[in-house]
Amino acid sequence: MNRVSVCATLLVAPLAAANITCAEPALQEVRRIELAGVKGRIDHISADLAGQRLFVAALENESVEVVDVESGAALASLKGFKGPQGILVLAERRRLIVASGAADHASVVGQRVVLAAG
Repeated sequence: MNRVSVCATLLVAPLAAANITCAEPALQEVRRIELAGVKGRIDHISADLAGQRLFVAALENESVEVVDVESGAALASLKGFKGPQGILVLAERRRLIVASGAADHASVVGQRVVLAAG
C-alpha cells in the first residue's frame, strides 16, 4: 500500500464507519442573479453582509458589479478597472478594494461610490 492509499484510507474509514448520510445536498442554489451587459468571465466576489450586497469582479468587462442579494437586482456597474480580480468590501469603513491584474495595482474606492451602490 502506497502513502496516498494509506492517507485516503485513514481519511475515509472513519466516515464510512460513522455511516454519515445527508438527506439534502450541502449547498443549494436559491437564486440566480443575471449580470446584464457583462461580457466575458467574472472573477472574485466579496460580500457586504449587513447591506446584503455582493460586489462581483467582472474581469473581462473591466467593471465591478454590485447586486442586492435579497431582491436579486443589479444596483450598479462600477467602470474603469483594468482586469479586476481580487476584491474586498470593508463595509464598516465604507471602502471597496479592487486588485487589478492588468493594471498592476489595487484601487481603493471611497464611501460615495460604495454608498451610492447601496
